[in-house]
Amino acid sequence: MTVCRYFSAASLMMVASLAPPPTFFAFGAMSGSFDDGGGTLYIAQISPFGNPSLSPATKTTGEAAVVVVSSPESDPNSSASSIMVSFSGYLSSASAQSPPSAAGNSETSSSSSPSYIHSGTSCESVEAQGNPMYQLSHDRTNYTLGEIEGTIFGDDMDDISAVDGRAFVVYNSNSERSGCGILKEAGTKSMLEDGGFKKYQAETEPLTDLGTTSKLTVYANDMSGIVHVRGKAINLETNLQNAMYPNEGNNCTAKNGCGAHIHGGYSCESKMTQGGHYFEKDSDPWKHVGYSSTDASGTATFLHTVHIASSNITNRVFHIHADDGSRISCGPLLPAEKAKDFDPVESAAHTLNSCCFVSAFFVTFIVSNLLF
Repeated sequence: MTVCRYFSAASLMMVASLAPPPTFFAFGAMSGSFDDGGGTLYIAQISPFGNPSLSPATKTTGEAAVVVVSSPESDPNSSASSIMVSFSGYLSSASAQSPPSAAGNSETSSSSSPSYIHSGTSCESVEAQGNPMYQLSHDRTNYTLGEIEGTIFGDDMDDISAVDGRAFVVYNSNSERSGCGILKEAGTKSMLEDGGFKKYQAETEPLTDLGTTSKLTVYANDMSGIVHVRGKAINLETNLQNAMYPNEGNNCTAKNGCGAHIHGGYSCESKMTQGGHYFEKDSDPWKHVGYSSTDASGTATFLHTVHIASSNITNRVFHIHADDGSRISCGPLLPAEKAKDFDPVESAAHTLNSCCFVSAFFVTFIVSNLLF
């Protein structure tokens, strides 16, 4: 190691003008703090479950995403925090066919067949699934597309990892268990290498004077063609309440109003290069996908699970739309390495060893030419 230091010092002085300094890459984060809305994202791959006598049409398959965030307590005088759980899913059969509630809108009413996070850590049997821990009431359900979304406050959660490894159970309209999957933290080696998922990130830039930007992370499943989108946008129009969500408001009623979509193009230069909504199926799954509201500063977070029947999203552009549906922010989706598996100490050591080897090579080459 001492010899290597001497070689390194001597050779670096000789070749300083020829070789650029080493760069250390922390893949998986496009900047020092990549704020895509925060929290921990878990994904469950739902398989059919239930009485064998049930018809296939009443059993559920698909995927669900759950984000668990420690949010400030509503009481400004309290220093305590509560746990907020946001979830989304693409579920076939049971949830898609559930009858609409009395609210009447067959595409955007809340569901009569809830989902639950159970205490169990296996889907093998009712006993293995355990008892319901948290009921996930559906804020928005598109019965035609099989999409669900919702938010709950799990005030009785011990910590934000309380859902890790738990069973995500879907019930049909007869209150029967119709599907189950185990929630696993996204971004881990087991999900990205063994589970068939790919991770992407995007930072969208303003297209208008409004100055809207966003950061988002997308997990795409090669096998199912389902994408999970988690993001945060700033400098949007303030105090919007999306009419697509029950009890929200009367904004975002225009086509693409308050949308957050993957588009088919590869450049943000023009509408032609941006393309339209990207999907490889008959119907447009992005029709009702967007952010539910904005706060007084024009900030919104969103979580969506969308079946696009493809995972071919590398370098395609992501769009944020305004209240009137216009395109206001755009950026490409870039593959992200597995940030959780990155060891900066190991990477730095590997880079320094490589530099040492290259330095020694240069010294050997120069000395050989001088002596011989």
